[in-house]
Amino acid sequence: MNAKILLTLALSFLIFGFASSQPHGADSERDRGHAPTIVDSYAPSVIRPGKTWRIYLRARDDDGDMKNIVTVFSKEGGIPFKSTVTRIEGKDSQDLIGHLFLRIPHNSYLLKSYFTFTVMVRDSQGNNSEPVDFPLRFAYGQEPDVPEMWQEAANRKLGAILIDLDGLMRKKYEKE
Repeated sequence: MNAKILLTLALSFLIFGFASSQPHGADSERDRGHAPTIVDSYAPSVIRPGKTWRIYLRARDDDGDMKNIVTVFSKEGGIPFKSTVTRIEGKDSQDLIGHLFLRIPHNSYLLKSYFTFTVMVRDSQGNNSEPVDFPLRFAYGQEPDVPEMWQEAANRKLGAILIDLDGLMRKKYEKE
């Protein structure tokens, strides 16, 4: 009886060991290259309804194979709601500078809301940069000036963040 138990345990350990080991030729961390890095970023945390909000980015990838910018939109309370993907042009695949933009609707319901946008850069080998969070809330007031260090990025559109805030807010407040 004890021999059967020992044999079963030994076989279980062998099977578990083979199942958890990495197969020969499988991708290792070294084979996947280096992950992109978001070197610097900026976005105003408050924007006036009816304006365009911009996320300014500087990113770098030593391998020169940045492929996409992923933006994850979270509603109040931090619940991820939607994500969008912006393709990176080949000329920007090693060093990237520019901005993503989101058109904010004229909707007074926005004044009661806040959101978080999480941005990361992905390369062609599936590596992701560390994510960067940008809180966003709304208020009437003067539109913030673009800081001097982001003037170059202000002139380079990377793409739109395609999220329908107007439709989202209408659904939310029609239920109430």
